[in-house]
Amino acid sequence: MKSVGVGIAAVAAGALGWLGFGQPLLGLLGSAMILASTAEYWLGTTYQISAQGASSRTGFSTTSMEWSEVKRVVVSDTELKLSPLEQATTMDAFRGVSLKFGKTNRDSVLACMRRFYADA
Repeated sequence: MKSVGVGIAAVAAGALGWLGFGQPLLGLLGSAMILASTAEYWLGTTYQISAQGASSRTGFSTTSMEWSEVKRVVVSDTELKLSPLEQATTMDAFRGVSLKFGKTNRDSVLACMRRFYADA
């Protein structure tokens, strides 16, 4: 059902750009912006933890970090955040790798991370 909402928003943005401003390019740009910003939802994300580091991939976008770069690990109920910053700052949202997990695999993700990263 959510994908229908994303599709409607993309079509609406395209129609507004094309019909509202008379510019087909603005319509394409509007649709592309909606689809790109929701790519994690409709493309899905693949996470990987290895001896070298951790990575997160959505579509063509890959974020990765080697264990030697990790300065801080933040664990919440829904994700594991590996950060290259020693202290929390406003840049946290733009730095590091976030590995999301569900209720059923939280412990196995944390155990895998601890196997490769001793400072956790």
